[in-house]
Amino acid sequence: MEVLLQSMCHLLKMTNIEAQREGFCLLWEILHRQPAGLQLFPSCTLYYMAINVLKAGVGVQTLDVSSQAVRAVSAFLRKDHTVIPLPYSELISLLESLAQAMPKSSYPHASRRKVSVFWCLPQW
Repeated sequence: MEVLLQSMCHLLKMTNIEAQREGFCLLWEILHRQPAGLQLFPSCTLYYMAINVLKAGVGVQTLDVSSQAVRAVSAFLRKDHTVIPLPYSELISLLESLAQAMPKSSYPHASRRKVSVFWCLPQW
């Protein structure tokens, strides 16, 4: 995991968009498929490195790269990947970078949204 994260740090400094996208795809695959019993982040340093790589990936201006980074963040936030003590401030900054990366114009206005009363009922 450490080698991949170091490689991603170097890739994010370069302009090769395809390599960046593939790097985040690989990171997502590893995070997503990792069994619950095996810990990917044995140290807090490695966990912080992953957070910094993910924050940088989410902030990339290219949609392909940033969407793959967001996908990797979703897998990273599983409880199986957390370390003790949990770095709340770093996780909050990761979530803030996610919120800043989302375009504000893509959300419908509250007055225009259609609200369904039955959205929580199971469909049989």
